[in-house]
Amino acid sequence: MSMITSARQRTWQALAGLLLLLQLALSTPYVGQQLLRSLEDPRYLIPPSQLQAVKQSQVIVVLGGGQHEYSPEYQAGMPNPASLVRLHYGAWLHRQTQTPLLLSGGRVFNERESEAAAMQYALQSTYKLHAKWLEEKSRNTDENIAYLSPLLAQAGVKRITLVTSAYHMPRALRLMAPYAREYGFTVIPAATQFYRGQPTAPTDWIPSGIGMRYSQIALHEWLALAGLWLRGK
Repeated sequence: MSMITSARQRTWQALAGLLLLLQLALSTPYVGQQLLRSLEDPRYLIPPSQLQAVKQSQVIVVLGGGQHEYSPEYQAGMPNPASLVRLHYGAWLHRQTQTPLLLSGGRVFNERESEAAAMQYALQSTYKLHAKWLEEKSRNTDENIAYLSPLLAQAGVKRITLVTSAYHMPRALRLMAPYAREYGFTVIPAATQFYRGQPTAPTDWIPSGIGMRYSQIALHEWLALAGLWLRGK
């Protein structure tokens, strides 16, 4: 009996050690960035010299990635870092092509204002630009696509440039596909926030909060894609 108990203890200890090593690995920026890179597709990158497809679009859609509900220095809600990166690229594409903007994002946690409104404020105050459309009801990526698609179809839009983070683009396109078929959309992916090609520093092997955050984002996307596959999407 004692031998069985000892064997079980060794098994649990080995399992605990493996889980600890896995957690340490996922906490390193190197592993987190590799997981994010596994979601990136170079086909979704539009070089600055190849913006003709964006110029032919009727709208640049920027998907929100979250917000800080209240920033006291601005006395307003502000987009979080993921949203700001996407917004910056959408604003840059707009300036290069003059294609109008749609900002998508609602009140995920019952904030005072929507993500779209927070992005609109940043767009106006920082870039002196104004989005033509705001989609303010969605609380997740599924709802982003579900709400903005009929809005654009009603406006007669057929060609869409879709802006989101490179790691988020595969899921966004998968969700967009049935609406593209229903409404006859042509969707041009324009990804931003690529981690591919970033240099590796020695500190990237040191576990940190940012490393765990990278891994969390990537695993969230892979699990969401698996969920879409199980749902037949």
